[in-house]
Amino acid sequence: MLVSSAAGRLLGASVGFARKVLRRYGWGVPTEERVLSSAANAVTLMIQGSLIPYRRYPGGVRLGELKLHALPWPREQLDELGGTDVELRVTRSYFVEPNPGRRGVRGQHTYPSHRLRFAMKGSLESQAAFERRIAENAEAEDEGITKVKKFEADDAWVVGPTNRKRGSLHSDVWRGDATALAGSGMLAVYPAGGWWKDHDRSDRVDLLLRPAGVPGDAGG
Repeated sequence: MLVSSAAGRLLGASVGFARKVLRRYGWGVPTEERVLSSAANAVTLMIQGSLIPYRRYPGGVRLGELKLHALPWPREQLDELGGTDVELRVTRSYFVEPNPGRRGVRGQHTYPSHRLRFAMKGSLESQAAFERRIAENAEAEDEGITKVKKFEADDAWVVGPTNRKRGSLHSDVWRGDATALAGSGMLAVYPAGGWWKDHDRSDRVDLLLRPAGVPGDAGG
């Protein structure tokens, strides 16, 4: 994605500086040169699938599917790098249906039809523990809890889970040593609240979406 090429300017910058620049200018303006040269120094993976954000249950409409994506990077080579600093950039892009009847109303669920999030498994976290953590975070956000329990690996992200969830284009950079990245190896995409869920629309609940993709690239 073009945003990824623009984000490359922040790679190597301090976390504090990167957050300040992003807050002021966003991801910047991509250039053709960076887009065409990105293949020379980064491995890029693009995943496109489907997801049902909301399902109808006997007790009402609730959050739907959690999708797990195994990241097929060369674990042995990453382990050999040991404590070498590496970076992983993840971008998640999707389209929403704006709420047609709620102009000027403030609230996290009033404008977007649905919202999607991404998270990466911790290096020492089991898949079962990862799925439980994501489920708890999704339910907490859906219920409007502002302070979700922080995960120790969240500090490795430049933008961070709290700031990157705004809008429908989410991009972030993970920084750490190669061994920690090798032990992660799994990315989750999951839904959060939206007006499709709150309005209980029969033509929107249980609707299958085909997201724009979960592209990511890793480089050392």
